[in-house]
Amino acid sequence: TEGEIYKREYLPRVEPFPGAKEILKKLVNRGHTIVLASSASRAELDHYVELLDADGLLTGTTSKDDVARSKPCPDIFTMALAQTGRSAASAVVIGDTPYDVIAARRAGLDAISVLSGGFQEEELRSCRPLAIYRDVAELDRRYESSPLSGSEVQADCSS
Repeated sequence: TEGEIYKREYLPRVEPFPGAKEILKKLVNRGHTIVLASSASRAELDHYVELLDADGLLTGTTSKDDVARSKPCPDIFTMALAQTGRSAASAVVIGDTPYDVIAARRAGLDAISVLSGGFQEEELRSCRPLAIYRDVAELDRRYESSPLSGSEVQADCSS
């Protein structure tokens, strides 16, 4: 299956985006609560957390194995938000696919897009994210003018 091929051929070669761990640390230091919410399996998500060395930075994680339906359904983000104990109005999703933005909106959350998922800017823009950044490093550099600077909670997602 596709999942087995991915696990065998590609998962061992996955690397975090440049600056990913650093922005997680900075967000925590700025008072954000971070939940990694992914459409990946639990095993894959655990692998990503290990690669990021982010275990102590995260309030929680949620994967497709934890919910009945995955993105673009809102279940993953609804569960992630529940882990924070905060309202949707105080949360922002960071995602790299149109499905992230659609699922976030369906969960009552705002979303920021990054272009690292291989989707064209126009396609992401058509889903109406709050903002679009080249990558997480640009989001970090532009933090003060970003939608994150005014939010209490940041639910980080991985597709």
